[in-house]
Amino acid sequence: MTGYPTVVFLSPDGEVIERMTGNQGAAKWISAMKRVRRQAEASAFIRWRTDLTQAMTDACTGRKPLLIWFSHVRCGGNLAETLTDAGVAKLSEEFVCIKAEITCSAATIKTCKQFKVDLFPTVVFMTHYGSETARLSGMPQKPAALIEKMKEQIAQDTRGKR
Repeated sequence: MTGYPTVVFLSPDGEVIERMTGNQGAAKWISAMKRVRRQAEASAFIRWRTDLTQAMTDACTGRKPLLIWFSHVRCGGNLAETLTDAGVAKLSEEFVCIKAEITCSAATIKTCKQFKVDLFPTVVFMTHYGSETARLSGMPQKPAALIEKMKEQIAQDTRGKR
């Protein structure tokens, strides 16, 4: 870490939610704390998976579509408002939701290449058998836009089950 002071906000499972360095001023600190709170609340409502392979297996077995949220460690708060929306949280129950936080490690860079993600954050939708059906890149999106896309994907995946 560089800069003084440095504050790192962590989720209950130890994941970095937000990092602030230097003298940012009270307004920026308050804004960061609000983003952290919204993201923590979202994590409480959305059942995130982090093991991509296991989650894809579970989606296939449970015949549920996938929602994969790709974010970079430096833009963690960008989706907090959208993901804490009650409608988004409710619809997330219809998906196997995967959180892929990208760092500079070789493994996460490989995952980005595999899913052709080059802009953060990105949400990738896939059928329960692993075919990509849609993506939203360069968010934040308003909750209504994500809800609409989630409903489309649920309808599409339901047709594929018949």
